[in-house]
Amino acid sequence: MTEDEWPCRDFDPTDEPRLQDQFAVYRQLRSRSPFARSAKYGQAGWAAVPECAWVVSTYDEVKKVAADDDTFSSRIRGGPTRPHAGPDPLIPIHFDPPEHRIYRAGLSRFFTHRVVASMEASVRQLANELVVDLFSDAGQVDLVAGFADRLPQLVMWRQPLLGEPAPVPGVVDWVAHFARWVRHTNDPTDVGDTAAREMLDYVSAVFEQRQQNPQQDIPTKLQDSALSPEEQVSALWFLWKAGTETPSAALAAILHLLIRDQELWRCLRDQPSLIPSAVEEFLRFIGVVHTGQRFVRRATRWNGHDISEGDFIMLLWASANRDERAFPDADRLVVDRQPNDHVAFGSGRHHCLGVHLARLELRIAIEVFVQQVQSAHLVEGFVPRWKMAGVGRRLQTLPVQLVLQSVNQ
Repeated sequence: MTEDEWPCRDFDPTDEPRLQDQFAVYRQLRSRSPFARSAKYGQAGWAAVPECAWVVSTYDEVKKVAADDDTFSSRIRGGPTRPHAGPDPLIPIHFDPPEHRIYRAGLSRFFTHRVVASMEASVRQLANELVVDLFSDAGQVDLVAGFADRLPQLVMWRQPLLGEPAPVPGVVDWVAHFARWVRHTNDPTDVGDTAAREMLDYVSAVFEQRQQNPQQDIPTKLQDSALSPEEQVSALWFLWKAGTETPSAALAAILHLLIRDQELWRCLRDQPSLIPSAVEEFLRFIGVVHTGQRFVRRATRWNGHDISEGDFIMLLWASANRDERAFPDADRLVVDRQPNDHVAFGSGRHHCLGVHLARLELRIAIEVFVQQVQSAHLVEGFVPRWKMAGVGRRLQTLPVQLVLQSVNQ
């Protein structure tokens, strides 16, 4: 089979049929070529990128590219899996050193281990309240809309993070409204453009509100920083989107796994000390963030291939996390896997800024869910549908029947 004939030639991370079993495609990529070409890009409907992309699929190669800032740049302009509207570039993810170091240092102080640890009680209260709310609806509930989407929004939009949300005219359920905004920004149509513009307008309104009524939150502190107004909007838009989109997708996928594997559910309920390591294994296994993006700074030879300045590079984080050479029995979920040096949060300088917050949210959500819910069953006939959301894969709905166990916590 020649390079032109095998599946990587038209590899597309957003292709919905393939997305339903993306890991099978990744196995082919890793076995045939860890550094391969896809001619999918540059076609109608995509943003302006080079005619092809280099697809990097193995753990070692993904780590090497992510660590080499001299050869590979993060200065993305309209990459194929990015929204069609919104701040461009996004701070800090679309910058290289030294700008990236300066921007990241200014934002990382909001997500330190100490700051996040101080939020544990409030996050646990929110998770408990959401589980109780699930049972207010008779019959089936959608765990994506009712739990996975709501928890990250509620966590982000309070102090010490984004603070109290400004009112949205005509909107009663602001949590669901915000979740739809974030989700729709990934739609490569007018729907996505509209959602992104409305989010941008809302971020600007938040800054105006903070000028009149300062809070102990990130928007107020950004206004007191050295960032320009445009940079403040870019940073806050990114923190809001990244801080809610990825945890939501991860939580939905984890709940889906738990509901399908009642033995695993009982294991985590009976042995809650396993949940922190289970969170790491869930993140490795489910591959919420599938792709990362780089551009080639200068022509070079890499992994036996000549790559040119300006070439587009796609890092497959989710494929790297299923690489059998890095993770024995990689396609099996092992909740106490050690070591587990996964790249679910990225690698290199652009390692996830909110890693402590994501781990806290997921740990608490699992703890509360397996303890408070006696059982959950997928609605008969349910077929999971996965869709690309930004650079990640997310479950669209998760309709279930729940049986409440206890709310006395």
